[in-house]
Amino acid sequence: MAGKIKLEITFGNSEPLKVQIRDGQPLELLLENNSDSTVSYEVTLKKLEGYLTYTILKLELDGKTAYLGRSTKPGKILEKTLPPHQSTALRLSVLSPRTVEDSAEISIEVNAKPVVAPSVPITIFEELEIEN
Repeated sequence: MAGKIKLEITFGNSEPLKVQIRDGQPLELLLENNSDSTVSYEVTLKKLEGYLTYTILKLELDGKTAYLGRSTKPGKILEKTLPPHQSTALRLSVLSPRTVEDSAEISIEVNAKPVVAPSVPITIFEELEIEN
């Protein structure tokens, strides 16, 4: 019997979604941008506590991949800019079989932030007449 790997995913300020990761059963979550402006989704590893032997977890977000293992440090792991009224999937799967010793708690946070176009400073030059 393999150990337990518990995953907690928080979307912004919502209550965390708690699941237990199972071998051969990938987890897929739909990220939707229902707004009229472009949104940037950031996936951040908040904590990885416990013991993982050779187990590696794979996170995928629209062609971008991050791998989580025993040496992974907390911080931003994936980011995706999503145009208005578009969606994409966040997928998580176990790459190597878990062992009896594996027992970990993983906390991931997904935040959506509006993308703001950078403002460019404008310098107005006055035309000066120089008299000789």
